[in-house]
Amino acid sequence: MFDVLVELDDAIEKLAAGEQPADVAGLRRRIDRLECLWLRSVRDAERAGVWQADGFVSSASWLRERCHLSHGDATSAVKLARTLEEMPAVADAFAAGDISRRHAQVISLARTPERGAPFAQLDGAFAAAAR
Repeated sequence: MFDVLVELDDAIEKLAAGEQPADVAGLRRRIDRLECLWLRSVRDAERAGVWQADGFVSSASWLRERCHLSHGDATSAVKLARTLEEMPAVADAFAAGDISRRHAQVISLARTPERGAPFAQLDGAFAAAAR
């Protein structure tokens, strides 16, 4: 895993040092793919209880400290990570870079525990609409 991150850092350095402007749309797509991967990792860490092992009272407080996020951003990331786990079509579209974090966030904000079942049924429709 760490070798891959080193390779990613190297690729980012090459891109930043390049004289040609980056493909704006292509770069955004890759940022969204990485964002989805990060959110999946947030959910994995939450599920594994990494935040408890590190002495934090919640996964959001752990994320806030470890990633230098505001309280709202950390809480929002945890909620979005949980929602993506419950909505595989939306998660897949996000992971592919077909939709942005904002698209996924809007869907996540509208999903409540009471709306869980209808949202699960409409998962594919939400992903298609976001595309």
